[in-house]
Amino acid sequence: MHRIYKFVVFIICTCIFISCNKDKKQLDDKPSLTFLSASTDVIYFQRLDTLHLNFLFEDGGNNLGYAEDGIDSTFVILDQRPGDEGFRARYTLPMPYIPKKDRTKSGNLVGDVSLSLMPAFHYPRMDTLHVNGRDTVYWHVYMQDMDGNASDTIVVGPIYIMPN
Repeated sequence: MHRIYKFVVFIICTCIFISCNKDKKQLDDKPSLTFLSASTDVIYFQRLDTLHLNFLFEDGGNNLGYAEDGIDSTFVILDQRPGDEGFRARYTLPMPYIPKKDRTKSGNLVGDVSLSLMPAFHYPRMDTLHVNGRDTVYWHVYMQDMDGNASDTIVVGPIYIMPN
């Protein structure tokens, strides 16, 4: 009877240990980015609209958002327009600083971030097809940590640029 009691206590302790460590699993060193929402899909260029893109991020490398000046990790945003080959522009935005009190002991980071693309990002092409100021853009967004690990690229769009 005593052996059965020890065995049951062992099983219970093992189950508790496993359930406590589930939340502490180590995330991948490669950052992960998930698109949540965009504030709009129509930008009015002459009204100076700003587009807000919201993302969820995860990183297990403990190498994201450390520098207070925001240069250690980056969001990269690529501008792609239908009919153009490749990308028209490449922009980088710094990862916000994440204070030590918001970090877990394991180094895992999970959070959400909003990127604001101001009017300068949404200039229409000025060729014969877009002379009326209407254009379409797709934003390719990924994040890179300070070790050079990059997340998968998220394509946001189409975003329509209208004159007014």
